[in-house]
Amino acid sequence: MLSRFIKDPYQETISLLNAGEASLMLNQMDRGIAYLEQSIKISTTLADTVSLAYAYYYIGSTKYVQTTYFDKEKTLLKSLSFSKATQENQLVRHTYKALAEYYQNKGEPTKAFAYLNLYHQLDDTLFTDNARIKMLKQNTAYYLAKDKAFITQLKENVALKETTIRNQYILIAILVLFFVIIVLVFVYIKNLQYKYSLAEAKTELAKKELNFLKDQFNPHFLLNALTSLYKTSLMDKEKISEQIMQLADLLKGQIKLAQLDYIPIEEEINFIHKYINYKKGRIKRLTIDFKIEGNIPPIKIPSLIFLPLIENAIKYTLETEKPVVKINISIEQNYLCLRAINSFTKEQNKNSVHGTGNGLLNLRRRLVNLGQKFELNCFEQNNNMYIAILQIWY
Repeated sequence: MLSRFIKDPYQETISLLNAGEASLMLNQMDRGIAYLEQSIKISTTLADTVSLAYAYYYIGSTKYVQTTYFDKEKTLLKSLSFSKATQENQLVRHTYKALAEYYQNKGEPTKAFAYLNLYHQLDDTLFTDNARIKMLKQNTAYYLAKDKAFITQLKENVALKETTIRNQYILIAILVLFFVIIVLVFVYIKNLQYKYSLAEAKTELAKKELNFLKDQFNPHFLLNALTSLYKTSLMDKEKISEQIMQLADLLKGQIKLAQLDYIPIEEEINFIHKYINYKKGRIKRLTIDFKIEGNIPPIKIPSLIFLPLIENAIKYTLETEKPVVKINISIEQNYLCLRAINSFTKEQNKNSVHGTGNGLLNLRRRLVNLGQKFELNCFEQNNNMYIAILQIWY
């Protein structure tokens, strides 16, 4: 591990020794033994007996037990041999003491006493001043290197703890973010469900209102027809039966078409033809001009959408002396237009005989509920003519 950063093999040996000792002091036995084993290999190659002496001493003096690789007695004896050869006085004394403790624990008091006696007898005076100075320099250099290695080890441990704490914070942040995302997704789904329920409710309400508006056409048409039949019965009783049959046929067709939201434009026009023929046959003085411009396309339009305008035109023109209605359906490329023109009198305009406008209001609301693009305009002309224009895009 350390060899990746240190190029000098001698310096690497010292670093491995220091790292091994520091690891053993921190009770990191496996790691410390690994550093010392690596130091022994390099020191053996370099014939560095000092480093070998210290390496074997660190291994032999530790409480670590690993009989597979090391024998405590042999390891300490190797350290003693190398330390004597290099005159490492301090290390020799420590090794004597370690051997004395080993034999004492093993139950061999004679050997323990011998090594303990050697420990006490050994004195620095056995060495010359030059040897002692050399030893002090070596020890000083060794302990300085050891301190550096210990500091490096501490820095590595601090960096490891900082990395662990940083990873924990990152994990907590990820979990919080994940929780926030889940909450947002839950709120979003609930919001979609609420909007969907609201849209369904609006659609259901629109359908009910549309059915209500469609149901209003039948009573309106039937009321006008019954009023006309009543007047006919007072004037010409012989024709009443024929007109009742025609009315029944019209009502049957209207009921059938009113059940549908959209019908082919051809069926709408056929029904208008029947209605106009019924009115013209019943009221001789009524003049109705009905024209279709353009080819009838194979499209569908809202059912009975033209009937309210034509009914109103006929109803109010009958109040004049010469009732005239002009109905024109023009078919363009992408829209069709109905123009219903009827005569009216100034007196009608003053009395607002054109009614309350419920028929036109219902027509508008029905087209809006169907989502149909349309335009409806009604206005009067100076020549006593009333015009209603309905445009429908398809």
